[in-house]
Amino acid sequence: MTEDPHDPPAHRLEWSYPRFRPPEYVGSALLMGAGFWLEDGARGDPNNGLRGGILLDELTRNALVLGTPQARNDAAHLSDIVWPITQYYPFIDSILTPLVTDRGNLDVAMQMTLINWEVEGTTFLLTRATHRIVGRTRPMGKGCEKDPAYADVCKSHAGLTSSFLSGHASMTFASAGLACSHHIALPLYGGNAMDALACALALTGATTVGVLRVMADKHWWSDVIAGTALGTATGFGMPFLFHYSTISMRIPNGILGGRLHLLPLANETTAGASVVAFQ
Repeated sequence: MTEDPHDPPAHRLEWSYPRFRPPEYVGSALLMGAGFWLEDGARGDPNNGLRGGILLDELTRNALVLGTPQARNDAAHLSDIVWPITQYYPFIDSILTPLVTDRGNLDVAMQMTLINWEVEGTTFLLTRATHRIVGRTRPMGKGCEKDPAYADVCKSHAGLTSSFLSGHASMTFASAGLACSHHIALPLYGGNAMDALACALALTGATTVGVLRVMADKHWWSDVIAGTALGTATGFGMPFLFHYSTISMRIPNGILGGRLHLLPLANETTAGASVVAFQ
């Protein structure tokens, strides 16, 4: 039986970009594993003597930090609520939208989910690496010096030197970048204002998280800006570099087509990522 040319396509979403490649599976798994090792295996809080603010840090701290422990705790708690909503939105969107609204389009759902995994794993590793290497004291450390009851961390000191960079900001902006990248590349919500709105709401959520972290005195403003820069670079940069850009489409087997990838780099004194060319 010949197919009627007037029949609608099997799926409204078609994956026309370079697909997730074998080196990306390997690189993503190693990056995520290295990030979890830094999270759970490499214990200890480094203290490199980095204290105090730079640039606009003191000004924004004085303007934004809330005045009571309860208010600061509430701001931190709210950031912990908005953070996972923003971070996991692109994962839920990438799976449910193609499956539910596009006749169970598993192919597109899988490709977007793999890109999410790659970006989040890279961002997670780089975030944890900066915490282990830099060892900047959180701004609430200044409050602890004046008042031992300023915050719970004053007594335990757990995580007190994990200020740079803001992990909440880096991870939420990576997710916001992913949401925007997917909705720019694919008409997930029909290719209209709803796709733009999804991007705008994700960026708003990430921005809210960053501001709340300063209000809670968890991070300096520069920590949030650095986290924002990292998350934006990975969330926007990696999907377009490896998949959504015209360069990656025109050179599917070249450097941007799968041979150049980020891999974890770790030894006794260094933790981070390296660029490796696969032949």
